[in-house]
Amino acid sequence: MKLELSLVPLFYNEEKSAETVIRDGYRVLKGMGVPFEIVAIQNGSTDRTPKILARLEKEFEELRIVVIPVNQGLYAAEGKDVVGVAGDGQVDLELIPRLYELKRQCDGDIAYGRRTSRPDGLTRALVSKGYNLLMRWVFGLNSKDVNGPPKIVSRWVLEAMQLKSADQFLECEMMLKAERMGLTMCSLDVPFHKRDGGRSSISWRDCWDYLRNLTVISFSQRDPWGLHQIPKSSRKAVWAHYPEGVVTAPATSLPLEAAADAKLRV
Repeated sequence: MKLELSLVPLFYNEEKSAETVIRDGYRVLKGMGVPFEIVAIQNGSTDRTPKILARLEKEFEELRIVVIPVNQGLYAAEGKDVVGVAGDGQVDLELIPRLYELKRQCDGDIAYGRRTSRPDGLTRALVSKGYNLLMRWVFGLNSKDVNGPPKIVSRWVLEAMQLKSADQFLECEMMLKAERMGLTMCSLDVPFHKRDGGRSSISWRDCWDYLRNLTVISFSQRDPWGLHQIPKSSRKAVWAHYPEGVVTAPATSLPLEAAADAKLRV
């Protein structure tokens, strides 16, 4: 039986949220009535996360654990559509059915959430806003939350992209390649919760790495991510936002030509 959906949570020292994420993910996907798997990526945790996941793997036959030292877990998935989430419990997994349906109705290649709040602090909120403005002005990504979670990505898209990043730059690389490929991205508004435990792996060093990587993409002939190896599509990428996740409502945050295209594809 072919798998329709793969949920891929990434865990790094998330002992306080790991069990909740797996149980919530299982309940939500089971309720969708489609063949699914949960691929728990164990990213070098040094707390009780590995033991918690090992116990849960015995309970749920749909769960398997993959130990990967770098941020490449999406390629361990086997489903037609792949949902990547952090294992910190900040994303409401109840959103997955709505995103899955939105992606289907939009005939989309990627569906993702646009965060309506940032309980992780004013500094992170300001950094995020500046980053998204940069992505819009310099690279033409017509999104207010490029890294917004969760994301549902068609497996064929992942195979075509051959993502190289082994760090926080992964989602940025994904969306830059999506723009170049002329894909259809649809989003909806999502809440974003405060962490229950653990520590964020994002630091000011990551912000510097982002800026350095974007500078390399813009001004250097180096292409460590293979961005320019992907043929540039003649079709303009579509960025359609449906706040409530309802396709019959007007899409927002679209250039006029993309809005017209999105209506044709709905």
